[in-house]
Amino acid sequence: MNIVEILNELKKTEELCSIYSDGNNTDKFSVGYVMDIDETYYVMESIDPYGKTDGLFCKIIENIVFIEKETIYLEKIMKLNKFYKQQRYPKYELQKDPLLSLLKFAQKNSKVCSFELCESSKDNMVGIINEITDEFIEIECFNDYGKNDGTAIVELGKISSVSCDSSDEKVIEILSKK
Repeated sequence: MNIVEILNELKKTEELCSIYSDGNNTDKFSVGYVMDIDETYYVMESIDPYGKTDGLFCKIIENIVFIEKETIYLEKIMKLNKFYKQQRYPKYELQKDPLLSLLKFAQKNSKVCSFELCESSKDNMVGIINEITDEFIEIECFNDYGKNDGTAIVELGKISSVSCDSSDEKVIEILSKK
């Protein structure tokens, strides 16, 4: 079974899992539910260490180092998640690929997103998606204080990771309100 088949099975069973995708730091991982997948990207509904829903993200599959399921840690997260009565994200309209699906969901719902470009291992920009074409997206960017920081036009193929609706993006969203 290859990694794509494992991710497809996790999507189908809606099983909570941990995904490790930083080969330089194998102590760092994401917990959540696989929502969408193709040969390049996967989308995950993220849950924070306290069992609370923490947005959605899309990352490159080839960066996955390993996946865990049915661990004591995941059991803890599920208990906390149920205690806080956290709701799963509603299913959204799937597009031709997971990245595009998440981008269109974020645009439609005016979600603040963080973008990593060219596998830089950092958020290169944060903002709201104004427009999506077949090749580019236009982003209204914000700084760390929620102030408008211009517009960026980014080639879709340069996006290595995008997250939306996490606690970090919610802070920027609150600060950006006039």
